[in-house]
Amino acid sequence: MGRDEVRAAVARRVERTIIQGAIQLRGRRWSCEELWQYTHDKVLVCDPVYHAPAELLVLDMKGNRLGIATPDVPLHPLDHRGAQSTAARAKAHRDAIVQMGRSVPKIDVAARLMALGQDQPEVIPNEPAGKVSFDPSQRPARILMPKKPLIPEERRREQDERMAAQMDLVKRIVG
Repeated sequence: MGRDEVRAAVARRVERTIIQGAIQLRGRRWSCEELWQYTHDKVLVCDPVYHAPAELLVLDMKGNRLGIATPDVPLHPLDHRGAQSTAARAKAHRDAIVQMGRSVPKIDVAARLMALGQDQPEVIPNEPAGKVSFDPSQRPARILMPKKPLIPEERRREQDERMAAQMDLVKRIVG
């Protein structure tokens, strides 16, 4: 039996989410170079049942071996090794994405759309259910024509008429 087989035999498989190239298990962050390059969200981790682990076997969701994760060591913010480690993780992730992009087949979208259009059956319109006719001379107009602007004398006369109507109303109410 190999080391990986022994690790898998005395461990239970636990699903974990990858965050920034690392996983969280038993209150610690674990990482390996294979996790840095892994482009999916989740992995299976072989968590030892009988002892505290120094290394963890990491599998993809199909059960294939990815690598051996070791504990992530927290570094002081001014320690240059932290910046180097972060740069190495980012480069490994970018390289994995570029490699995955190279494996994608080239697709001619315009040719596929044209082929899809040619494969479609011809559209035949439905028979009309009836005819609609419209005679504008038979329809009464429903448009309000704008009023011409009033000259000041006409405006004053309208205001006087409104005032007189309001005064009549007040006299009727008051008595």
